Amino acid sequence: MAISVQAKRSRVEKLSKLSVLGLLKKFFLVAIPAMLIFTMVYVVVHFSTLNVEIQTQKEAYQKELVELNTKLINLNKSIESLTIGLENIR
Repeated sequence: MAISVQAKRSRVEKLSKLSVLGLLKKFFLVAIPAMLIFTMVYVVVHFSTLNVEIQTQKEAYQKELVELNTKLINLNKSIESLTIGLENIR
């Protein structure tokens, strides 16, 4: 009788170890791909956001460059007119 009780305990312990290992295996089979997918989505969203910010800054700098170019052209015209005026005075 003692052998059968010990055999039952051994069997229950093996089943509990197998079920815990099985559950851990299933958990990791689900968790690892889920974490990879989450990470990929996070990286894509993060770099998309950065790309939008960079594009916005690029457009702002391009507008500022056009404004500075316009001011430079106006200054060149002013310098030319002052030079012509100075030559007329001489």
